[in-house]
Amino acid sequence: MDNIDLLSVADFCMATGISRSTWHKLAKAGQTPSTIRIGGSIRMRREAVEDWLIENYPDMHDNKSTEHAKGQIHY
Repeated sequence: MDNIDLLSVADFCMATGISRSTWHKLAKAGQTPSTIRIGGSIRMRREAVEDWLIENYPDMHDNKSTEHAKGQIHY
C-alpha cells in the first residue's frame, strides 16, 4: 500500500500563510481542498492541496506547467 501524505489544517495554514480563521471562513464557504476526517481531526491529501493551490493561485508557480508545479509544498 502506498504511503498517503496527509496535511493537517495547521500544516495547510503554515504552508499557505493563511490564518486558522481564514481557513474556517474558506471551509464554511466550501473553498478549501477536499478534506478527510480521521477521528476528530481534519486532514487533506498533499496532492489535493497542491491541486487546490494551482487552481486558486496559478501565478504562484510563475507559469510553470501543472505537472512541474506539483510537489512544491513544504512545511
